Amino acid sequence: MSDQADAAWEVVDQVSNGQIILHGNSMGSMVAMQMAHKQPARVPALILSGTGYLPTRDAMKVWAKRYAEEGLELRYKQCLDHFSPPAQNLPHVQYYARMVCELNNPSTLQSIIGMNEALARDPEPDSFFDELTMPTIIISGTADRNHQAAKDLHAHIKQSIFKEVPGAGHAVMQEAPWLYDDYCIELLSKLGLWPGEPPQASR
Repeated sequence: MSDQADAAWEVVDQVSNGQIILHGNSMGSMVAMQMAHKQPARVPALILSGTGYLPTRDAMKVWAKRYAEEGLELRYKQCLDHFSPPAQNLPHVQYYARMVCELNNPSTLQSIIGMNEALARDPEPDSFFDELTMPTIIISGTADRNHQAAKDLHAHIKQSIFKEVPGAGHAVMQEAPWLYDDYCIELLSKLGLWPGEPPQASR
């Protein structure tokens, strides 16, 4: 995660050397937290979803083992697993899962296994979360397998607020983008980071 955060900052630096609002979902939330930890002065707000406090990372060990045993056929199932059970049957969700799988190449399987093995080896210490002092919002779907872990993460990041989306799964911003956007815009407006007048909330 630390290496990915460094690489992400290198990309950002090609565009701007100023402050940026960071957003990350699922594994991206881990990268976003690492980025914020490395350069906190450049992060006026942090938006996290599909995330959680996972001190043991047992789920990553399971995914690494399953991919080693089942191969890339598992990727479609994992993509659907990001959504709540009702959403998994929707045509556009299944299309999304197929689209992700079309990105597979000969190195994809070993990359996925290696990534999950690395995640399982290197959980962040509690002190890491204590040092994330920028305004942070954690958005979690109530049907997300990590929903309780997201609440636990909120308890570990002292400057965070917690919002939940009823019935949504791990890919909460895809299942309920209207509510997700409302929560983000509400925070950014309070911080003076939203350009212009905020739109009328949908909820």
